[in-house]
Amino acid sequence: MLEALLTLIGALVGGIITVQYMYAADRRKVRAEVVLEVVSYCDEIFHLIQMMHVSKDAVFTRAPNQEPQAGVHYQQATERLTVLLKTSVPKVKLAIAYGEGDSLRDFTALTGHFMEVAHILRRATSVAWAQEDAEIHRRFAELIDPARTRLESRLLSDARPASIWTLLTRG
Repeated sequence: MLEALLTLIGALVGGIITVQYMYAADRRKVRAEVVLEVVSYCDEIFHLIQMMHVSKDAVFTRAPNQEPQAGVHYQQATERLTVLLKTSVPKVKLAIAYGEGDSLRDFTALTGHFMEVAHILRRATSVAWAQEDAEIHRRFAELIDPARTRLESRLLSDARPASIWTLLTRG
């Protein structure tokens, strides 16, 4: 009788642990998918801002025949960037997968820096281009690159397999 009771208790405990582990593993999988989506989203914005920057520089510092498509490239990048910066899907997915903590704050800060640089580029003039160009470079070096690295590092550390233990113990 005691053996049967111990077997039943063991089966119940094993079942509970299995369910918790499967839940934590599934959350880790969701987080990994969100990491890939958020990093891809940020990479695309980064690329578009660089394209806008290079194109704007070509328009302001080179002869029109040297970079005849610079204006077109700038306009295409601006249109795509506008769509990306207005979408809230990556932010919502991040909030669902990670909660409203440090990862979401880092993401919001990074996208804010992206918006500021895009604003500088959109209102840039040929007269003030040297200062605006320097400001864009400064923001990338001091704000965007560190914020991007910090966000990616935080997201990856919370999505790695070892984080299953954290999910099991802290929920």
